[in-house]
Amino acid sequence: MANNIAVISICSVLLVAVVVAVTVGVTQSGKSDGDSGEVKSASKAIKELCQPTDYQQSCENSLSNANTTDPKELIRMGFQAAMTEIETVIANSTTLKELVKGRPRAKQALENCHELMGYAIDDLNNSFKQMGEFDVDKYEEYVENLKIWLAGSITYQQTCLDGFIKTRGESGEKMRALLKTAQELSSNALAMVSELDLSLKKLHLSGATQGVVRRLLSHDQSGFPSWVSSTQRKLLENSSKFDLKPNVVVAKDKSGKYGTINDALKEIPKRGSTPFVIYIKKGVYKEQVIITKEMKNVVFIGDGPEKTIITGKLNYVDGVNTFRTATVGKWNFVYYIYELNELNARGWRRKTPPFQVGGHSRPSYAGSLSHDQGGFPSWVSSTQRNLLENSSKFDLKPNVVVAKDKSGKYGTINDALKEIPKRGSTPFVIYIKKGVYKEQVIITKEMKNVVFIGDGPEKTIITDFHFLQFAFEPLLAAVIGEKFMAKNIGILNTAGAKKHQAVALRVQSDQSIFYHCKIAGYQDTLYAHSHRQFYRECIISGTIDFIFGDAAAVLQNCRIIVRKPMSNQKCIVTAQGRSERREVTGMVIHNCTFTGEPKYMSVKNKNKAYLGRPWKEFSRTIIMQSHIDDIIAPEGWLPWNGSFALDTLVYSEFNNRGPGADTSKRVKWRGLKTFNEEHAKLYTPHDFLHVDEWISRSGVPYTPGMMPGL
Repeated sequence: MANNIAVISICSVLLVAVVVAVTVGVTQSGKSDGDSGEVKSASKAIKELCQPTDYQQSCENSLSNANTTDPKELIRMGFQAAMTEIETVIANSTTLKELVKGRPRAKQALENCHELMGYAIDDLNNSFKQMGEFDVDKYEEYVENLKIWLAGSITYQQTCLDGFIKTRGESGEKMRALLKTAQELSSNALAMVSELDLSLKKLHLSGATQGVVRRLLSHDQSGFPSWVSSTQRKLLENSSKFDLKPNVVVAKDKSGKYGTINDALKEIPKRGSTPFVIYIKKGVYKEQVIITKEMKNVVFIGDGPEKTIITGKLNYVDGVNTFRTATVGKWNFVYYIYELNELNARGWRRKTPPFQVGGHSRPSYAGSLSHDQGGFPSWVSSTQRNLLENSSKFDLKPNVVVAKDKSGKYGTINDALKEIPKRGSTPFVIYIKKGVYKEQVIITKEMKNVVFIGDGPEKTIITDFHFLQFAFEPLLAAVIGEKFMAKNIGILNTAGAKKHQAVALRVQSDQSIFYHCKIAGYQDTLYAHSHRQFYRECIISGTIDFIFGDAAAVLQNCRIIVRKPMSNQKCIVTAQGRSERREVTGMVIHNCTFTGEPKYMSVKNKNKAYLGRPWKEFSRTIIMQSHIDDIIAPEGWLPWNGSFALDTLVYSEFNNRGPGADTSKRVKWRGLKTFNEEHAKLYTPHDFLHVDEWISRSGVPYTPGMMPGL
């Protein structure tokens, strides 16, 4: 019988008008005045919302005309203010045209800024729309999207300014001045969302159903959760039910106004701002109870978990979708249950959640992420497997075939790109037959869900001679459109070490995947610029900062090869560019191999190699469960410029192996962290990229957590 009972004694006191209102006044001081949790004026709401930001005055100024206390709308207005400011920058930047005349680098930097500001506005606009659609059922996905897009907007603005480094004249300083407020407002927007996320986590509104229950049931010495105020405790601990003065009494013995809970629910006012107390006397109530999103601040008081019982028998096996099987479904988060026993009469049958949070129960990842012998997760469909592992390219039924031997529809990749539909929602597959394609390939932001399939990274090769003349020039290959995927493709920049910065591939594509690809160059080979990126079983080679950028990127099972540099150069693998402390970006290198090409091995003692250096103030690079050959200098890491970022960066090496993995002689910077396994797990694909939402759909094999046996 014990296994058939789910005891719900959740003393939930989330007294807010909407879920996002937890960002205001609830967690800032840890205090509560016992009211509805809503602020009493727009001015106070703005001050509360701006309090955790780094630029409070800019925040308050940008929201000064707001006439609402709804934090959700205020946050959206914050996004809108940042967009408006960037649009102002674009308009005013025309005044810089005179300053860049006769200065080609500065001129190119200014042109790049116009493009980059457009991308920044796109990310802010995506955030604005997502906040308007905010669905607590998809809380984690939405907040993750917001953080990624806002970080992208910040990165684009920073990249604009980076373009003016080493340019002559006043144009760089003028652009920095123009962008100052826009950068502050973008930073503030990220701070608001980060505070929202932190507040919701503190109130335990995320995670699987039973996990929520467990966390909500953690108590302090008085027996209540630590976040329950004294006023709220009085409401919940009063021994006399009648002292509570319930709004409605439900009783099976007809001593109350109603005999069923559902009849009592009809009296609940829509979106009430004060507690509506329903006292449910002892008895077994065989009904499905749904607290809709309109029913706010509802309190259930029972006579005890073994006396007041709500029971039902809907279940997945009998044909009811999991979404609909909960006996008690909760579509809002302003809700108490006290001394109730919720019994599912079918017991713990498969996919039958006893209690639903937000009308949705998350699946357990423990079973869903198991892999079969083929290396794919067990839940990858046969169609997806065929796309990625089929040896016969013709079984893929590509939309377009490109071939140098004229056996395809086109002879160049760029001709094939013209067939891609704008903003397509389904994969558009381009099969690129073996051959060397000397062309510059740009996947624009309008080209979504594009898939490149080649004959192998040593057979299908995209290459050209490009070196960095101007910052952010789209060099050999640039991928901007979201959900791009490439398999069996080689991308080689042949400019050589003497040409210094020579990007082979720049990636801005959100939720992009590179599988079994080769990316080769010298300095600045792979520019993992922004958004979410995953690289599996790829080969990446170069000399200086050859994996750099500010994406949230994971490289798993890849081979990282240091090449022979110029005689006076050191080699540095990574240069991560996180410029804001709240950005969820970073470079994670997981179960990869660090080694050197044969030509480098002969000079490794003279031209030393390092794991990375901090390009920006909050640079974050995690190397874990990887094999490091004896090519890495004992110090491990290299400064960028003096003491810059050494206290604020986050670098860590966890459970690596090989002769170069010895950390005993590593630099002693404050930012160099020692992680335990629990902390390291936060940087696995499952936790860092939330890959189950997008990589699983691609069918690419990956390990979601720590590598077993390492």
